[in-house]
Amino acid sequence: MKRYVIIRNMGEGFGNKTIEELRGGVEASNNALAKIDGIQWEHSYITSTGTVCIYLADSEEKILEHSKESGFPVDEVIEVFNIVDPTTAG
Repeated sequence: MKRYVIIRNMGEGFGNKTIEELRGGVEASNNALAKIDGIQWEHSYITSTGTVCIYLADSEEKILEHSKESGFPVDEVIEVFNIVDPTTAG
């Protein structure tokens, strides 16, 4: 599977939502994931205006299928080609 970053713009103030308020969205995402093969949600970062989500998927089409099934917008899908961190320097 490939790794993708998904940008979802949800509106100003989105970052003020509590975990309890975000729970319904998580449930909708999990329900959509249960119906689609070839996709896995790793985690999401909550920002002031939306989310930055990290997914593993067979293709960008799987990301868009999840969006349609879950009802969440997709403003940008970015394929990740490599990961580096401080230990990459050796």
